[in-house]
Amino acid sequence: MDLDLLVLDTNYYSAWARNNPGVSSLVRRSKEVAFPHTVIGELLGGFYFGSQFDRNYSDLKRVLAKPTCRIIMPSMETTKIYGRLYADLKKRGKMIPTNDIWIAALTIEYEGTLASYDKDFKVIPDIKLIS
Repeated sequence: MDLDLLVLDTNYYSAWARNNPGVSSLVRRSKEVAFPHTVIGELLGGFYFGSQFDRNYSDLKRVLAKPTCRIIMPSMETTKIYGRLYADLKKRGKMIPTNDIWIAALTIEYEGTLASYDKDFKVIPDIKLIS
């Protein structure tokens, strides 16, 4: 399966950074790889918490410098999608972490396919998901 836009969740980036063959293959088969700004924040939080900030940050910057990789940022449209998702999840009693709602909203807005090991995203009916 070739993907136009693969959106990586934090845990998929971590697997890719550890040279997980399945994730590496998926990334290679994608035309573009996107990182929601929220994922970058979560990664940096982990880097600061850990003991190898400089190495991890350098590796991330190297990945983001590739012409096929980019950070996706929220727009007014993202906020509308976020609000709709939030309200729907709350009404159904299926709340997930706020960061995951932002990641889902960006994935939907940019018409990407989200790669995540988190089962939280399965409660969002209109998201394309690889897990």
